[in-house]
Amino acid sequence: MLVNMLTDAFDRGRSLDRLPSATFDVLVIGGGLCGAWVALDAASRGLATALVDAGDFGAGFSSFTSKVVWGAIELGSGHRRATERMSELSVLNHTARHLLWDLPIIETSRPHARARREITELIGSFCSGGAGHILERNLDRARALDRIPALTDAASAPTSMYSGAVVDDARLTLALARTAALRFGAQCSNRVGVNETRRDSNGRAVGAVLTAEPEGSGEHETISIAARTTIDTTGRPTQGTGQEATRLYLAFPADLLVVDAAFVSASTSILPWLDHVVLGVDLGDTSSKNTTPRSIVDGPTAQAALERARASLDHGLTLNDLTGAWFGLSPDRGSLVRPLGRSGATIGDDGCIRAHTDNLTQARRLAAEAVDIAITQLGYQTTIRPSRTRRMRLIGSGDRNEVRGLTAPQLWHRYGTESRVIQAMIRSNPELAVPALADAPFLLGEIVYAARYEMARTIDDVVSRRWRIGLVDAKKAISVAPTVADLLAAELGWDETTRRSQLDEFYRTGPAGMLSS
Repeated sequence: MLVNMLTDAFDRGRSLDRLPSATFDVLVIGGGLCGAWVALDAASRGLATALVDAGDFGAGFSSFTSKVVWGAIELGSGHRRATERMSELSVLNHTARHLLWDLPIIETSRPHARARREITELIGSFCSGGAGHILERNLDRARALDRIPALTDAASAPTSMYSGAVVDDARLTLALARTAALRFGAQCSNRVGVNETRRDSNGRAVGAVLTAEPEGSGEHETISIAARTTIDTTGRPTQGTGQEATRLYLAFPADLLVVDAAFVSASTSILPWLDHVVLGVDLGDTSSKNTTPRSIVDGPTAQAALERARASLDHGLTLNDLTGAWFGLSPDRGSLVRPLGRSGATIGDDGCIRAHTDNLTQARRLAAEAVDIAITQLGYQTTIRPSRTRRMRLIGSGDRNEVRGLTAPQLWHRYGTESRVIQAMIRSNPELAVPALADAPFLLGEIVYAARYEMARTIDDVVSRRWRIGLVDAKKAISVAPTVADLLAAELGWDETTRRSQLDEFYRTGPAGMLSS
């Protein structure tokens, strides 16, 4: 019963069949973090919702964030109600606990004493989970060095430490899309590009003409979809928006640095994540800023970043230690809550609503604002319930005890309670319990699961987003690619020519952030 439900509700082929057969209340263009939140918000309010993305879910900047979710609260917005100032960390602690790792955050700036008192009270009241309280309001040099011994004198000067967490941003995006589909009937499809916007006689957007990539070795399919409102979340960071890709993130094996907290300053961040330590370094001059997170990182750029990092970290890291890299946005705790009445969503002349952010602490609220506007356009001001995403548990969220006999504990942080589906697959075919890599916690069964239930259609979909090995360890990603290709070919019906072309494409583009030779 569970397996049939998963297959039917979040199946690319079935979704493509259904897209042209109905008029949707909301068409969401862009399956990144913000788009997935929009789809879930709209579908959970009872709106007929379609979500499409030209690539894979979370394949853009939504997969290349800083990974940090702040436990602090922005107090300068003018809000007086505590519930309006609650951190998004507490929301994710409730909605997607299995995707979070509690982690204290050391910050070089120190808030005003009154703000510190309010932050302490609010986080103590609202944040749940292991990182649910301020660990230290002030942190002296000795305590900072206890957490990160390699901090320099300047970086370890009196600082502040907050509760926080690290989240798997790509899997969060996927969980949002799957929840919208499995629980609320949204039609979600990846690898569906928008050719043109359909408009009525008054120039208002009333849908789109889409082009869907073929399944297997088939031909591209053109689909016309009708929608009463459209929300475009595909905007990319541009100069002057405060969202330039100003930081280069470099991944190293965790045993090269002792790191017991995240560190964030204006120029450098240090983050323990997935058995690696990720060093984020500000790129400095604006000419080095990127708007493409998958840009190839060359050796001189990475070396310059390592040198800049010495202002905050006394390290012996070299390019030979580097396992992965990506361009991304700097951690931003200054925009957790916008002033009351201000909306980040805009409306174009054609009535299309545009909303975009990949900030982990802004996306859910911006999505709710965009859906509020859509509801007004639809004329449902009083008959549609308000946003419910603040307290909505995502697919996979639940008590770990619900998964009895979890033989592979590493599955929990990727799938939560859905680990039991993979375990059922393994019981039916014990060969799927074999590790895909001898020294990495990934099972062959996860590859089949990704293709069957998570809409993975390429090798990179699996290694870089369903897993994150393509992000933090490029060499391992390359070594596992043939195994992934073999299982995807069997599951998706690839012939040998398609399998070979998929491998060639993967080797040509490479895992995200591979260093150029």
